[in-house]
Amino acid sequence: MEHFINSYLICLSVITIIFLAGWIAQLKANAGWISDLLWAVSFPLQCYIYSFACDGYAGRKIVVLFLMILWGARMSVYLIKRNMHQQLDNRYFKVKGLSPKNKNFKILLIFIFQGFISTLVAYPFYIIGQNPNTRFSSGEYIGIGLLLISIILQSISDHQLQTFRSDIKNENKVLRTGLWKYSRHPNYFFEWMVWVSLCIIAINGPYGIAAIISPAIMLHLLLNVTGILIAEEQIVAAKGKDYRIYQMTTSSFVPWFRRSIRKVS
Repeated sequence: MEHFINSYLICLSVITIIFLAGWIAQLKANAGWISDLLWAVSFPLQCYIYSFACDGYAGRKIVVLFLMILWGARMSVYLIKRNMHQQLDNRYFKVKGLSPKNKNFKILLIFIFQGFISTLVAYPFYIIGQNPNTRFSSGEYIGIGLLLISIILQSISDHQLQTFRSDIKNENKVLRTGLWKYSRHPNYFFEWMVWVSLCIIAINGPYGIAAIISPAIMLHLLLNVTGILIAEEQIVAAKGKDYRIYQMTTSSFVPWFRRSIRKVS
C-alpha cells in the first residue's frame, strides 16, 4: 500500500503541475479545450510513470505503454485539428455547468478537477505495472486485442464525424452512416471500451478487481457529465426534429441495429 501511495502521489503531483501549466496557457490562448488535450496526454504519461515505478514484468508494461502512447497521440492530434481555431465562449461554461462569471477561477477548478479524475482513472496502469507474471494470460491477450480494436474504431468514428462536418452540404444534417448508423455516439462507446480493455488486462494482477473503478468512472462521465447528456441537448437544439428521429431509431451508446419508425412510434 505504501508503494502505491508514493507512486500515486508522484502521478498526482506531475499531473497537477501539467494541468496548472495548461490553465496558464489557456489564459493567453483563450482556449478551454486545452484541458481536454491534457486529458489525452495525461494517460500515456501516467502509464509511463507507473511502468517506471513498478517492478512487474517489463514485457507487459511495454505493450500497454505502446498502446497508450498510440491512443494519446491519435487523440491529441484529433483534438488539436478540431479545436485549434476555436476560442473560449459561454458554451464552454454550459458544457461544464458553470456561469461565465469569474471565468478564470472556475476554469482553474475545471483543470484541477479534470487532472485529479485522470489519476483515478489511471489506476489500472499501477496494477499492470505490478504484475510479476512473465506469461500473458488468455484474458490479457483478449484485453490487449480489444484495446487495439477500440483505439482503431474510436479513430474511425472520429474521422467519419470530422469528414461529415467538413462538408458544408451537411450543415444541419445528421450523420447516419458508418459506425454512426449503429450508435449515436460510437466515439464515446469505444472510448469507454479502451478502459474496459485495460480493466480486463489488469484484472489478474495484484488487487486487480479494483481496476473496475476506471471503466466505472468513465461510464459515468460519458453518460452523465461531459458526454452524451450535454452533447444531445445541444444537438437537438441545433438540428431539431431530424435528430429526434435519429434518437428514436438509433442506440445512444452501445452499437446496435437500427429500430424502425413503426416500432418506436
